[in-house]
Amino acid sequence: MQARRAQPFWWQSRTLRSYLTRGTVFTVLLLGSVLFLFPLIWMLSTSLKTNEQVYRVPTVWIPNPIAWE
Repeated sequence: MQARRAQPFWWQSRTLRSYLTRGTVFTVLLLGSVLFLFPLIWMLSTSLKTNEQVYRVPTVWIPNPIAWE
């Protein structure tokens, strides 16, 4: 017969455990989506810039004027 290890009191509540699990999953998915969307946003922003704006430091995310070349 195995002895059960005592769990912390906050982990025994099913509702709190559910909130913590869902919050963790949501945070991981949010960070993953930002990681995958960043190159797409960078490509879209860069495609609307002139050559001078592309190499400007600091980077300008919304080009002014927009170059439709």
